[in-house]
Amino acid sequence: MSEEEDKEKQKTDKITFVYSRPEDLIPIYVNGVYGGMTPKGELVCNFFIEYRDVPLEEKMRVVEGIPQVDKIQKMERRKQEPNEMVWIRDIRVCLIIPPQEISNMANWMLEHLKKSKIIVER
Repeated sequence: MSEEEDKEKQKTDKITFVYSRPEDLIPIYVNGVYGGMTPKGELVCNFFIEYRDVPLEEKMRVVEGIPQVDKIQKMERRKQEPNEMVWIRDIRVCLIIPPQEISNMANWMLEHLKKSKIIVER
């Protein structure tokens, strides 16, 4: 650090952070996360939304002009076992968080949850 930069740093008694966001920013809803630590100690967070997929198509028979609503045949997008339920985990965003920020962000989230007085079951 140069002497001039050092003097400038000593004069600073306040820092202002100004937030900006692109006009096309779209909030993203997520209800789950998958990931873990990298060999470099960074946390990879793949945030996803979990849901049941819609079928590729459905067919309903009509007998004498009456739709047979209770006999709809579904063609699933993915082959399923007879007693299997398939859920889609659609990854919406991936964050890579450096180790020095993990604790700060976790504490920030927990602090806001505590302030909200929402009780979360574990």
